[in-house]
Amino acid sequence: MKKHFPLVILVIISLVLANLVFKDDTAFSYSKSSEENKQIAIMVYDELKQEYVKKSKIPVGGYSIDKSRSYCTNGGVISGYSSLNGTIKYSINTGDKCYVYFKTKDPDIQIAVQTDGVVGTIPTGNKYQANLSCTNASSNYNFNYRRIEISETSGETIACTLNYTQENISSYPLLKDVVEDDATHVQIASISYGYRYQGKQPDNWVWFNDELWRIIGSVPVCTNATIASGATSGTCNERTNLVKIIRNESIGGLAYHRSGTNTVWGSGNTLYTLLNEKYHGKENATGASPCYGYQTMLGTCDYRINGISKNENDYYNKMIESVHMNVGTVSSTSTYIDAAYDLETNLVTEPTTIGLMNVSDYGYAASGITYSSTDLSSLSSSVVNNWLYGNGYEWTMTPYSTASVMLVRINGYATYGNANYGYASRPILYLDSGVYIRGGTGTITNPYILGL
Repeated sequence: MKKHFPLVILVIISLVLANLVFKDDTAFSYSKSSEENKQIAIMVYDELKQEYVKKSKIPVGGYSIDKSRSYCTNGGVISGYSSLNGTIKYSINTGDKCYVYFKTKDPDIQIAVQTDGVVGTIPTGNKYQANLSCTNASSNYNFNYRRIEISETSGETIACTLNYTQENISSYPLLKDVVEDDATHVQIASISYGYRYQGKQPDNWVWFNDELWRIIGSVPVCTNATIASGATSGTCNERTNLVKIIRNESIGGLAYHRSGTNTVWGSGNTLYTLLNEKYHGKENATGASPCYGYQTMLGTCDYRINGISKNENDYYNKMIESVHMNVGTVSSTSTYIDAAYDLETNLVTEPTTIGLMNVSDYGYAASGITYSSTDLSSLSSSVVNNWLYGNGYEWTMTPYSTASVMLVRINGYATYGNANYGYASRPILYLDSGVYIRGGTGTITNPYILGL
């Protein structure tokens, strides 16, 4: 049998002032014989359905009235609500109908932060461990995203303490050392070409910029070059091994250079400008230069969410090394992989942070072939053992001529394409030699977590 609850009514002139108290009984329902009950419609937001649903009882705990939606049809007023015992107060006119909408109430979260015991300070460096504790809720500090995660709240007020302490980084291995010493991946025969991850699915996953990237290897890169005044490229004087990583997914089909007449990676190049000034900068370049999908067709290039910040205090920006990247021309698809690398190193860029993979990077990622006698056009047979394959038509950073650039075809071999065509583009960058591994094993489900 359904239970009926007392309704206390105080009449003032022509208004009815009512205080409704509904207990959280499973057999609850409005009294169908009460005229006042017919004047109240209770609408509660259902998180699962993502919509408001009509209910027969007022919600208790964790809700608030959605004032933007609640209304009465004839001048009535909803004047109060207690979530503790499910009480609403309202003034209604005769014949009025009130619709009261209840939404999930966000708890009041109070966070006290301290760094090395100093209250109210947040660390500016990367070498800190975060310890989090909260009352009235289950909590976790997600280091991947550097954020507080709160669930299973048991009260309207949650008090958290976030304590940052310096890590003892001497216990963490350098990423560069792991790449060079890890016996699980194949090393290029000639050390001058670096240490490379090869094969179909090596464990080279890394968490960077709050997303998945992959490690190409620890490879030689130019850190000192001679570049003539006014030029965007020159010759290298000194090289050192740094870890080179590539974004797992393309940021879109983009024209290398919209006019097709500038194929050397540099400040006069369309895609170079887009990646180094807009993508690395978290800017929105949609519908404007230098965002081109094909020739002069403006594309979609909004990097406000997935771009890399240029803020000097940004966690990941601090890890990026500005270098002189290899941009020497490879003018034949019959070129052997080793020879392609040698040609690429003949010319390097001005100091830069973001590039694309070289065509030799793609060749060296394949296992089971001889790099000194395998040419670029025959790589289609080795794609089953090449983890860099699989993005369809994809740009490399290696010029082929003044109007075309080397790319990877959908069938796996390397060829060339007009620079003003739009192909998949995956940013690459080099990491500071001091970047270390603070967690993870390099698998796709447990990527390396970085610190500096």
